[in-house]
Amino acid sequence: MFEERAASFAQAFYDLALEENQPQAYQEALSEVSKTLNGNEELLATFRSYVLPKERLYALIDSLWGQGPKNLAPFLKTLVKNHALGYFSEIVSAFSSLVNEGLGVEEGLAYSAVALSGEEMLRLEEAVGKTLKKKVSLVNRVEPSLIGGVKVAIAGKVYDGSIARKLSELRKSLIEGGNRK
Repeated sequence: MFEERAASFAQAFYDLALEENQPQAYQEALSEVSKTLNGNEELLATFRSYVLPKERLYALIDSLWGQGPKNLAPFLKTLVKNHALGYFSEIVSAFSSLVNEGLGVEEGLAYSAVALSGEEMLRLEEAVGKTLKKKVSLVNRVEPSLIGGVKVAIAGKVYDGSIARKLSELRKSLIEGGNRK
């Protein structure tokens, strides 16, 4: 149910962004809002409150994001009004997918043993994009079991350069080699 509501909010906001011909500007603005909310649990709890008057929450939105793109603050107020900030990250993700689809950007996941820096993600996106001959956007997922290296899942394919896979292949070849005697 949350996914459907998130998708509905994302689609409505994407339609507004297209009307203004600024989907990327709104994507960046939502990313900044997301960073602010994710970095401040008290602020997020404030916006999720059923106790505080909506007018106070709306004023807070105006003070924090009122200078952003034209429809950003009204959109955030709509989310507060509908108690939808609980799944804000899903809304942002769905919105980004719509923007990327509109731009012809292929989305995927980059699994790594430790979180990749912004620069490392950019280099990885460029390398994968060059291989696929497309622009790509990757989201990093930490998977400690990989030990090291990176595994990328994109366009229905998995490119596995992890140490765990290499160790598994080595183990398999040693077992097969030992059984040939």
